[in-house]
Amino acid sequence: MHDSRTTFPERERLKKSEALAQLVRSGRSALSHPVRCTFLPLDYDGESHVKVAFSVSKKTFKSAVKRNKIKRQMREVFRLNKSDLIDALIKLNMTCHILFIFIDKEEPEFKVIEKAMTKLIERMCRD
Repeated sequence: MHDSRTTFPERERLKKSEALAQLVRSGRSALSHPVRCTFLPLDYDGESHVKVAFSVSKKTFKSAVKRNKIKRQMREVFRLNKSDLIDALIKLNMTCHILFIFIDKEEPEFKVIEKAMTKLIERMCRD
C-alpha cells in the first residue's frame, strides 16, 4: 500500500525532459478552467505511481513571485487530493505522468484552483 501521509516527495515530481516531451506528445488532455491537465497512463515503473509537474506561463505572469505562488497553490491542492488517484493507479498497477498548466490571465484565489484541480483529479480517476 502507498504512504498514507499527504506529502509530495521528490520521487513524485516529473523532472526528466524526455518524460515531459513524451507526455506533451502522447498524453491525453482535460480542461477545467483555469487549469489544463495533460496525463499519460503508463505501466508501473516500480518507483512511484504518479509523477507530476506544474506550469505557469512566463508570458502571462512576468513576475516569478506570482508564477511561483500559483504553482505552490497547485502543488498544495494536488498534495491534499492525490490519495484517490494513487489508490486507483495501485489497483490497475499503473503509473501516471501528469502536467498541470495554469491557463488564465488573472491571478486566482486558492478556492478556484482547488475546485478546478479536484475536478480534474476525479476525472483522471474515472479514466
